[in-house]
This record gives sequence, C-alpha cells and structure tokens, in this order.
Amino acid sequence: MDKTSSVKELITKAGLICGSEYKLAKAMGIAQPNLSAWKNGTRACTPADRARLAGFAREDAVQELVRATIDSAKGVKREQLVRLLGKLSTQTGAARISELLSLTSLIYGWMKIKCKFKSRAMPTARALAGG
Repeated sequence: MDKTSSVKELITKAGLICGSEYKLAKAMGIAQPNLSAWKNGTRACTPADRARLAGFAREDAVQELVRATIDSAKGVKREQLVRLLGKLSTQTGAARISELLSLTSLIYGWMKIKCKFKSRAMPTARALAGG
C-alpha cells in the first residue's frame, strides 16, 4: 500500500467515525481543503499528522508514525530507519509497547479531541498504556 492510499483510507475511516471529513478537519484544527489535498495526494501529510489520522481512525498510531517516518526518508537515512524502526514495528511485549506509547504521548498529549465518536472517545496515551 503506498502512502497516498494509506492516507486516503485513514481519512475516509476517520471521517466516518467523526461524522464527516469536515468535522475531522475541524477536530484536527486544520482547514478542510488541506485534508482534501492530503487525501488526493496533492499535499504531503507529515508523519505526525498521519499518526493523528490513525488515532482518529482508531488505528495503531505508533505503527502509522513508524511507516510515515520511513516513507518520508530518502537514501541512507531511509535504509537505516528501515533497519531500526522496522524491528520496532515487528516487536511485541508490554515493555516495547510502553516504550512506543511514550512516543505517542507527544502526539496525544497536546491533542484535544473535538469530534464526538459514535461509541466512545479516542483513548489517551495513558489509557492505552494501561495506567
């Protein structure tokens, strides 16, 4: 799956959860045309924003952050990230999950959820860590 289709799928899913793509954009604090540009691939979506979209779509924000970071890198930097982050993305266990969740706290820590989810609010990094 290329990064444009990944972003498109995240936006579609998150838009359904938030009630519309307009409401998603508002909840993210961005203009709706910017969201459309990400969806159409005419504007690049940053790794942090892809992780935020994953959170709104109730997908794994850490995995999306890893994928987006690797996708955005070029050359030797990309090769190194694939080796380093690729291992992180395949490891499991409470200790590793706890470490990765600390990364998401940078994303979730400041993000105030403005859209109402159909069944429940998006979990915070603390809730995901079990604390």
